[in-house]
Amino acid sequence: MQLKLSWIVLWIMTAACVLMLNVKPLQAAGQYDSSPGWTVIESQFAEVSANPENPTAWNNLGQLLFFIGKTPEALLAYDHALMLNPDYSLVLANRCGVLSQLESYTMALQSCDMALEVAHLWGAQGAALAWDNRGDVLFRLEDYQESLRSFEQALAVNPDYQNAERNRQIVLDQLEKMGGRLPD
Repeated sequence: MQLKLSWIVLWIMTAACVLMLNVKPLQAAGQYDSSPGWTVIESQFAEVSANPENPTAWNNLGQLLFFIGKTPEALLAYDHALMLNPDYSLVLANRCGVLSQLESYTMALQSCDMALEVAHLWGAQGAALAWDNRGDVLFRLEDYQESLRSFEQALAVNPDYQNAERNRQIVLDQLEKMGGRLPD
């Protein structure tokens, strides 16, 4: 129990330092204010501090940090959520998106594939999010056929998922430009 508590304290302190180190320069540059976006992030950070063993709180913090462009900090939050619950598919799928932005494509694909394997605790988009993120990684790797298959799988899971439909069309356009074989 003592070791687990030590890890939790370490993670909270790490997250606090990372967040504060990145907010203070923004404050000095006049880019930080009390706008609703920052208030939400501060509120989510307070939630993580109050409930450090709640992987959902860490996932939500990761999503907010990713949204404002704090990609490495978002990865820290997702990694912490996975330390608490390694089978949290939504976190794995979100982590895939972050790793893709960081150009860590092999790790991103592993994260998406793990999300689809464990298939436990999804958000509103369900497994379609992992398939969509997987397709994005494959597109960045210029594996357009596999990317297309992933976007189509996302649409099979959730036919109304507009992000996957938009991404599918981007791949089809790319294949057409390249003179690639389009699927039937």
